[in-house]
Parts: sequence; structure tokens; C-alpha cells
Amino acid sequence: MTSVSAHDKHEEGLRSFAEGRFEEAARWFEDALSDEESAELWSDWASAAAKCQRPADAERGYRKALALDPEHGQAAANLGAVLAAQGRSAEAIKFLEQSRTSIDEQEQAAVSQLLAQCRGVVASNEISLPPPGVKELSSRISRALSLQTTALNTIALRLIAIEEQLDTIKASRPVPTPAPTNHKQTEVIPKVPPGQILRDNEMIQLLAVDRPVDTNVLLIELCLLVYLERSINAKAAFELGTFNGRTTVNLAANVAQEGRVYTLDLPPSSPFRQVKYETGALYRWTELESRITQLYGDSWTFDFSPYFDSIDFVFIDAAHTFEHALRDTESALKLLRGGKGIIAWHDYGWDAVGRALNKLFFTNPRLAGMKHIEGTSLVYAVLE
Repeated sequence: MTSVSAHDKHEEGLRSFAEGRFEEAARWFEDALSDEESAELWSDWASAAAKCQRPADAERGYRKALALDPEHGQAAANLGAVLAAQGRSAEAIKFLEQSRTSIDEQEQAAVSQLLAQCRGVVASNEISLPPPGVKELSSRISRALSLQTTALNTIALRLIAIEEQLDTIKASRPVPTPAPTNHKQTEVIPKVPPGQILRDNEMIQLLAVDRPVDTNVLLIELCLLVYLERSINAKAAFELGTFNGRTTVNLAANVAQEGRVYTLDLPPSSPFRQVKYETGALYRWTELESRITQLYGDSWTFDFSPYFDSIDFVFIDAAHTFEHALRDTESALKLLRGGKGIIAWHDYGWDAVGRALNKLFFTNPRLAGMKHIEGTSLVYAVLE
């Protein structure tokens, strides 16, 4: 039986990547790396990881590539973009500067723009506003970057999108449509720009702005969830998937006066908890803890009936299987007060979640109005 060479595995990975099958591409690259390591292979694996929304793996891969080849400009540029997207602007600057001597002129323009933004963040110690010409910059990035800079394309545009959307809150100006970041095969639900939800005349409170863990929602997603909750003056919110409590504490900060947030997570002793974390750590010992009711259980078997017909806003970010997503949505529909309110889902870019939400969109008349917020993995439905 003829064995598959590392070169052939790499080629299969490139083919899968070009066709949008990023998880498969990552597996091919990883298999090739088990045979032999190279800076190019590590960089391609990292780009696939970035496309699969795994920034920690992407960072590790690009660092491996640079350890093997310190002059690898593509890996340096992408690592800088990954760090910038996580709010680590000071760290990003070093790698963005390093990359500019070994990438072409068009790529240099994109990297220089991101570098300027990072320097502005470090200088002002706050999120910087995008300079003029962002749309033209985005177009240049899309045309210029090759396979190995795909991660820079995705992440740099996402960073620009976040800054522009936050700019709406600060400067009262229209929001350009950001580049989508989800997998193409899941982009079935109609899209809306974030500017359709973000409103200049609505005051919100944001807490725990730093994203301590990669699996926490993005900052712009946090803003959007809070705006959705405030848009209906929700008196009660229910969150499926507490994790470290970052979203929980923000829902509690923006729920209606005397309102309450119920949040459900797996018990600490559950064998299904894939990572170790302290449930609700970010709301513990805060003044908002009194507004939060922590519940424990698997959403598949949890008895939601005491909360039926009493909730205005439901956020689903629990188990990410096809079956769980369907079942959690069924529970959410029963939770809504009088059948009215808003349901929001996270991780539409995940294959299983995407398939479940697409099925609900096509088969459940009550959810025919579902919308996918551009540039995020959020889907929401307003039920009236």
C-alpha cells in the first residue's frame, strides 16, 4: 500500500482550505506536520485554525513557524493580526513591524494600516477609531492576501469591523457593513448589519470588557447582545451556558430595573465539562450578583418548566451539538413570556450549530424571521 507523503498531505490540505473546508484542512496539515515540520506547514495549519475560530491554536502555529524561520513574513503578519484581534496590541506591534520587510507592497499597505491602529490603541490606552478609507483598505486586503495570509484577511477585517461598530456608539455615524467571518456553508440565514441593532440614543453598561478566554463572545457581540436585551426592556433574561459569567454579568447590568437573569451551566462535577473553569467567576462578589440566579444542570435534561412563560430574552450558548441546539431552542420558545421576546444564539459558524439553526429557519414558522448579524457568529429572532 502506497503511503501518502507529507507533500501530498499538504496539497490536500491546501485544496480543502481553498474549498472552505477548514477543519479538514487543519487535519491534513496536522497529519503532514507529524511527518515533517516546516515554517510553511505550521503557518498554513495556523491559518486553518484561525478560520475555525481557534485563535489560541493560530497563535501557537504562527509562533512555531517563526521559530523555524524568523524571516517568515506571512507568519509574522498573521501572528500580529491574531494578537491585535485579542486586544493585545502592544504584543502585535513587534510582529507587524517584523513582517513588513518580507511581504509585497499590497500586503504591506494592509499591515501598515493595522500597525497604525495598534499603535493608536497603545498610545491612547483605549479602542482607536478607524482612519478614513477603511472600505478601500478592506477591498485591497481582500484582493491582495494569499492563502498564507487568509487569517490576516479575516482577523484584520474583523478588528476593523469592531472598531467601526463601537465608533457608532461614540460618534453617532453610520456603520459600514463588515466582512462576514462565518463558514460559507452556514450562511443561509439572512444577514443584517450591526448598525441595524446598535443605536446612538441608547445608553448601555459594559463590564469585563477584556476577553479573558477565546471562547467568550467578542466585544462587538457583547455589545449587540446587550442592545438586543435593552431593545425590549427585558425584565427577565435566561442564559444557557454561564461559563465564566462574562455575558451573564453584562445581561444583569442591562436588564430592566428590578429585573433578573437566570443562567444555566453544567455542575462543577459534571464529566461533560471539557475545560476547567469557575462557573460565573466574573459576576461573583459584584453588586450585580444579587440580580443573578445561578442554575446547574444539562440543558438536555434540565426542567425549565418553572420558568416557562416568564422570560423576555434568551441567549443560547450551551452544548454545541446539532441535537442540543434544536432542543435548547425548543426550550427557549417555551420560556418566552406570552410567546414574545428575543432569542439569540452564539456560534453560528460551528458546523453543528449552523446546521441546526438553518433547519429551524426553514422548518419552524415562528423562527422564519431569524437574522444573522454580519461579522459575528450571532443569530437572533424577534418573536412578536
